[in-house]
Amino acid sequence: MFLSSRVVNSFVRLVKSTVCLLKLVVSKAGVIELPRHFIIISVILAYSIVLSFEPEVNYSVGTGDVLMINIWDENDLSGEYTVDNDGTIDFPLLGRIKVSGLQIFEIDRLITNMLAKDYLVNPQVTIEVKEYKSKYAYIQGEVQNPGVVILNKDSRLIDVIMKAGGLSPKSSNKLTLLRLNYDKNKNITYTQYIVDLVKLLNNADATQNIEIYPGDLIFIPASMSSTAFGVGTIGFGNKTITVVGEIKNPGVYPFQENLTVLNAVLNAGGFTKYANPNGTKLIRKSKDGGSEEYKVPMKDIIEKGKKDLDLYLQPDDMIIVPESLF
Repeated sequence: MFLSSRVVNSFVRLVKSTVCLLKLVVSKAGVIELPRHFIIISVILAYSIVLSFEPEVNYSVGTGDVLMINIWDENDLSGEYTVDNDGTIDFPLLGRIKVSGLQIFEIDRLITNMLAKDYLVNPQVTIEVKEYKSKYAYIQGEVQNPGVVILNKDSRLIDVIMKAGGLSPKSSNKLTLLRLNYDKNKNITYTQYIVDLVKLLNNADATQNIEIYPGDLIFIPASMSSTAFGVGTIGFGNKTITVVGEIKNPGVYPFQENLTVLNAVLNAGGFTKYANPNGTKLIRKSKDGGSEEYKVPMKDIIEKGKKDLDLYLQPDDMIIVPESLF
């Protein structure tokens, strides 16, 4: 496990303080012999206390995140830096530095080495994420402010619901969460979670307060609505479709007759710049209760005019657009 210089220094200071305290006790009470295990436990306790204040070093920085970078005794260099759309920050002396995708300790080490090479002697750098804006989830349906919700570290379901303004009076007692899963080849599957809102909000059942990951799609249906993907629809009557993945506005949309995959993608804002259109998949419920999967090469449909490959949708269909490998 990586420990930043701030953690190591804090640990050393805390241990020294503990030793000084022990010396004071000895000077007041005379010579005493402390058990060896007492000293060991004191050191472990000091270590644990310091770690409890250490920021999450495994967090990968992304576009929009705001970093607080402090360079000891260099006020002109210290300050807040926002990660731009190209994944860089504009740092004095060093120019543009690519930080997107790096963890905090990697950025710390990168800036430290760059400053030490040409500008400062033994620079002391500390970095923390002040605002988490690159990680977000989507919440739709019966909340006061449906849409995109920025995630903090360890965001959980209640946090997201509160950020969306809380539930509306028409909300159902259950919600559905869809989580996309990417394998090493960027192929997508999805996992569905059903959450009991009564247990979560009225009974404080911690098992229902699941952690929310970037890209999660949360649907809160209106009460007394019909079933779609395990719970109800979200105010569109009995028929809906779902569009998720690398789409500008993923979510649940009303089903319409003669609606095709291309129509649905366009209605959802189109592809993001990271999408792999030819990897688009259509997931459809089968009569035996399972699901059927169809590949829909959207790039060929759009650019080569292969309209015969553009499938017509049925109620409860789900369209999944994967991320490009490149």
